[in-house]
Amino acid sequence: MVRKIKADIVYIDPPYNSRQYCDSYHLLENVAAWKKEQVYGTAKKIDRSHIKSQYNMKTAGVAFCDLINNIKASYILLSYNDMGDFGNARSQSRISDHEILSALKRKGEVEIFETDFKQFTTGKSNKNDLKERIFLCKVNTGVKTKRTVISSKHNPIKAGFVKSPLNYTGGKHKLLPQITKFFPKNIDTFYDIFSGGANVGINAQANKIVCIEKNPYVVSLLKLIQKNNFEDIHQKIINIIDSFGLSQSYIKGYGFYKVNSSDGLGQFNKKAFLKMREEFNKDKTRIDLLLTLILYSFNNQIRFNSAGDFNLPVGKRDYNGNSRKNVAAFNQLSNEKRITFKSCDFREILKLDPTPEDFVYLDPPYLLGLASYNELNGWNEKDETDLYSVLSKLNKKNTRFALSNVLQHKGAINKIMKNWASKEKFKINKLIYNYKNSNYHSTAKNNKTTEVLITNY
Repeated sequence: MVRKIKADIVYIDPPYNSRQYCDSYHLLENVAAWKKEQVYGTAKKIDRSHIKSQYNMKTAGVAFCDLINNIKASYILLSYNDMGDFGNARSQSRISDHEILSALKRKGEVEIFETDFKQFTTGKSNKNDLKERIFLCKVNTGVKTKRTVISSKHNPIKAGFVKSPLNYTGGKHKLLPQITKFFPKNIDTFYDIFSGGANVGINAQANKIVCIEKNPYVVSLLKLIQKNNFEDIHQKIINIIDSFGLSQSYIKGYGFYKVNSSDGLGQFNKKAFLKMREEFNKDKTRIDLLLTLILYSFNNQIRFNSAGDFNLPVGKRDYNGNSRKNVAAFNQLSNEKRITFKSCDFREILKLDPTPEDFVYLDPPYLLGLASYNELNGWNEKDETDLYSVLSKLNKKNTRFALSNVLQHKGAINKIMKNWASKEKFKINKLIYNYKNSNYHSTAKNNKTTEVLITNY
C-alpha cells in the first residue's frame, strides 16, 4: 500500500514477537474467505502459511526496512515495545533497536518517547522495567542531510566507544579512554593508519575520517558493514548460518546445543566452521562469508597464512548479542560520519598530503611483539625505520600525529624508537595497559610491558 499512497503522517504498529496473529484468528479468516480448506495433522489444522506475517519471523528486520524505505510521508510514527530478553523466547522482539533506528534514520531525524508497561507472558513474570515506545521520524525532504540526530538518551550507541566487530590482537578499544584524551580537539581530516578493525577511526571526532589498512580483505569487510543496511547484513549472516547449520545461541540458548557458556560452542560448530572456511578460501570474493567466518572464529580475530588463506580455528562463541550489537553500532556510526576505508601501505600517507589542520594516528605492528595481525608479511627494522622517516617528514610539514607503540616488552627495549623520539624531541606519554589476553603475553613475574603514545605536539 505504501508504494501507492502519499500521506502527512503514517502510523505503524507491527507485531512485536514470533506469535502469529493468524494462529489465533484463522477461524475468522476462514469464515471470511468461505473456502473449504484441506486439513492436516492430529489437530486438523488448515494451511495458514499464506497469511503469516513476516513481522513475526526472522525476516522481520528486512520487511520493516522495505516498508520504511517506501513510505512517502512527512512524519512516520512507529509503536514498538522494548520486550527485553526476559521470559519466553517467543515473547521477545523480532526487530532489534539497531534495525529500527538504522531504517528510520535513513529517512530523517528520530526521537523516542516511552513509558513503562507490563509484559504479556504465558508464564509468571516479575519483569517491570519494560517500555512502551513511540518512535517519531521527521522525514527529510530534498537533499539528505550529512547526519541525522537521535534526540534520545536511548541511542543504541550509548555513552562510551563503539567496538569494531573485527577483533585484532593489540586492538585499542580498551585504551581509547586514555588515548583520545591526548587527541587535538580541532581536526579537519583524521587519518587512522594501520587501522585494522578501525576501533580508533570509527570513534574519532573530526570533519572527515580516513581509515587506512594494508589488508584488502579487512577493508572490504569494513566497506561491507558500512555500505549495506544493518538489517540486510544481519539477514545475510543468518542465511549463511542456516545454510551451514551453525549455532544460534542468541535465539536458542546454550542448553539447546547441550553445552554451557564456559565450554562454549566450538565442538558443535567445528565441522560446519571448517566447511565454511574451506568454501571462503576457494572463493575469496564472498566477503559476507568472511564476516560470518570471523564471527565464529577464535576470539573473532583475523588471520591469513602465507598462501593467503584464512586459517583461524573455530571459536567458543557465535553470532550472539554482543556480536549483533557491535555490527549494528559500527554500521550506524560509519553512516553518520564522513568516513572512508582505504587499502594501501602506510608509506602512501605522504601522497595524501595531510595539512596542519589534519591529524594522523598510527598503530603499527610492534617490533617487540609479533602478533597475529603481523604474521603474513612480518614487520622488520626496515619497516620500523621507514615509519619514523615518514613521521619526521610529517612533523616538518607541521602535521600533528600520535604513534601507539610498546617501548618495553619482556625485558627488551625498542631502542630504535626511543632514540628517534629523543632526537626529534617528541613527547613520550606512558599508558596503563596489560596484554593479559594477547598471544605474546608472558606469565613471568619480571615481565613488564610499557605501552606509550608518542606525540609531536
